[in-house]
Amino acid sequence: SAPGVYGEAEFIFASIKVFTIVGLIILGIVIDLGGGPTHDRIGFRYWKHPGPFAQYALIEGAKGRFLAWWSVMTGAAFSFIGTEVVAVRNPAEALPLWRNR
Repeated sequence: SAPGVYGEAEFIFASIKVFTIVGLIILGIVIDLGGGPTHDRIGFRYWKHPGPFAQYALIEGAKGRFLAWWSVMTGAAFSFIGTEVVAVRNPAEALPLWRNR
């Protein structure tokens, strides 16, 4: 029957998605630890120089490190804000399916 075929297809595609994500995570770890064609370890390469907190725009000291951190945080916030904005105002108004509940 049609619902059974749909359910089986959904299960197969979801399984492929899970295996792909797990495989890509494992591949990323292997490449990061030197398993790539150049056998170069990528992880923590820049930990000592310039360090975990680099200067921002050649501003010295704690102020430069804070501005560098703040620059990264604002960029990350703008990257993630798009998905949450949909339901920030009134979820019942933004998502019509919630009106019937």
